Amino acid sequence: KKIIIIILSILFFSCESVIDLDVFAHDSLLVVNGILDKDSIPSVYVTHSKEAFSDDKIESIKDASIVLYENGIELGPMICDLNPQPIQQTNALGLGRVHHVDSIYFYRYNSTPNPSSTYSIEVSHPDYKNVSATTNIPYDVALLNYEMFLDTTVSNIPFTGYYNTTFNLRFRDNPLEKNYYRIVLYNYWGDYDVTS
Repeated sequence: KKIIIIILSILFFSCESVIDLDVFAHDSLLVVNGILDKDSIPSVYVTHSKEAFSDDKIESIKDASIVLYENGIELGPMICDLNPQPIQQTNALGLGRVHHVDSIYFYRYNSTPNPSSTYSIEVSHPDYKNVSATTNIPYDVALLNYEMFLDTTVSNIPFTGYYNTTFNLRFRDNPLEKNYYRIVLYNYWGDYDVTS
């Protein structure tokens, strides 16, 4: 009988701890996103960081100054394309997914990169600290073979109606380099051409 009273007391009078977090003041920083690819012109978009618990929407910065360099030699400024590009965003909401389209503004330089060259950008804006980034363009990787398997049965993920597709890719990687690879897939959703 005493054990039952103790268990019931624990269940009904549980302790609750309140933890105060010391959240430091946030100095917003420039955030530069882009991918350099030998088959397309260099393009980046610029936003800014936000506080950890902020619900503010992240918006493109359209008045930054960006200078592009190849092998340490200045190529010139990257120009902001004032025609926004729609991108699809998918957010998980419960068991379903919510799709919406945002617009981003790209800065571009009208020349394709050269394999084996090193590229740098310097980004400045009067409201933020300057940032820079450096990367290089590797030589092509030969694709040995690929296979695609399309499962025409509907996915078992609730409320999606998506199909499952499996890709097998084989290519030779240089074991002496630390390489990263990107695979671009195209999907068509409604009226939007969506890159995943």
